[in-house]
Amino acid sequence: MVATRTGRVVSKSSSAQLAECIARYTPEIASRARVILSKMRKRLPGAFELVYDQYNALVIGYGPSERASEAICLSPRNGQAQLARDH
Repeated sequence: MVATRTGRVVSKSSSAQLAECIARYTPEIASRARVILSKMRKRLPGAFELVYDQYNALVIGYGPSERASEAICLSPRNGQAQLARDH
């Protein structure tokens, strides 16, 4: 949500919100995360993209449903873009 000069609240698109989250990382990590996101979207065109922006981590998951437990997750942190699966 963003407040405009007139005080009206406007919701940002989910793409814009994700771009802002990724931009908080170093240029190298942000670039790597964008490349991986692009590849994941091409490889899994029908997947649900789940985004969790926590205070200390950003996690992006791809799965067959909205259930996080079924998703493969990408997390750009600790100086690396990490790909993991929670079992």
